[in-house]
Amino acid sequence: MKNIIAITVIAVSLFSRAFAFGGSHVLPFSKSRVFAFSASEVDEKVVQRFNAKYMGASSVTWEKTEDYSKVSFIWKGSVMSSFFDDQGDWLATAQTIKWDELPEGAIEAIKRKYKGYDLQMAVQLDRPYHKQPSFYAFVANGEKRILLELRAKGWIRWANQTYF
Repeated sequence: MKNIIAITVIAVSLFSRAFAFGGSHVLPFSKSRVFAFSASEVDEKVVQRFNAKYMGASSVTWEKTEDYSKVSFIWKGSVMSSFFDDQGDWLATAQTIKWDELPEGAIEAIKRKYKGYDLQMAVQLDRPYHKQPSFYAFVANGEKRILLELRAKGWIRWANQTYF
């Protein structure tokens, strides 16, 4: 279940582009609708865990599905989305990052394997029980866009092509 949530985190992060605050929409890989809530409508345990983990966060908005709560916010100057299960356990946090914030080995692998592609977006995903963050990037060439899962040592774990 937590792996499904992690994939949903990535989907939300990558496909929403700007971590849009507020509103209701359907997630690309979820059958559940997402509804905007105020913090008072989210389980108190979840709100307490979020406040403890991201003390001082601003522009906080909450959304809820049947499986998890998503909170979008700004913390230390970064736009982020964090996910918690109904017991208040932290599942993951995603944030957009700059090209030069990707691991050096990942940048070299992209340059080597995807010459002529432009980086459209990079995302860092932090999860409990993972010592190192995961990195994802969208690269594009004309009408072809590819989602890459990157590893710090310079290899690409998988790629998924889309056309737009």
